[in-house]
Amino acid sequence: MDLLEEVTSFINRTGMAPTRFGRSAVNDPHLVRKLQDDANITTRTIKRVRAFMASYQAPAETSRAA
Repeated sequence: MDLLEEVTSFINRTGMAPTRFGRSAVNDPHLVRKLQDDANITTRTIKRVRAFMASYQAPAETSRAA
């Protein structure tokens, strides 16, 4: 699976906005667009993106007692 497929799957699974993903993973809100445009991405950036996805834990939902 290539990086764009991994990122797309992650975004779909978590519901995270693409710009938030890029900013959170590598401080680049345009990362997903760059991947879609087939821009050159460094090996270091690829490692950072995969590390972010591997370590991501969705925020716990807070239940409101009525």
